[in-house]
Amino acid sequence: MLYYLIGWIFYGPVILNEKWTTGQSLERSKILVRGTWGRIFGIVIAILLLDVAMYYILGNSVGVVLALSGIVGDGSIMETIGDLFSLRYTDLRPTSLETLIMYIVYLGAEAFTLPIYAIGVTLLYFDVRIRKEGFDIEMRVRNSQDLM
Repeated sequence: MLYYLIGWIFYGPVILNEKWTTGQSLERSKILVRGTWGRIFGIVIAILLLDVAMYYILGNSVGVVLALSGIVGDGSIMETIGDLFSLRYTDLRPTSLETLIMYIVYLGAEAFTLPIYAIGVTLLYFDVRIRKEGFDIEMRVRNSQDLM
């Protein structure tokens, strides 16, 4: 299954940049990944780790500041900070003012880090096209300006 997920990683960028249909985009993505699956897999894992790390750094930094200032946390400060840094799932549905504040903090962190994956995969798509097909963005821009 992981093989297909990486093989179809460029599905979105192919549809957006090359204007192909769904089936053609999946096939095109497999063609682009062919021969460089391991490299692309490693880069996608790095992008996902960067996304998750930024999410937790932003959310926990604000959470620690809020815990130290006494805005959130029923128990001791160290217990609250320990809860913030645990990577296990916690139910953050707002049931009190404290959880509402933390919910908003993590929602803001998610809104900031969500584009990291999309930007990373799109840049990887253009990198693969440049390496495999000699596709040069600057040449494409020049050609489109000459047509106007």
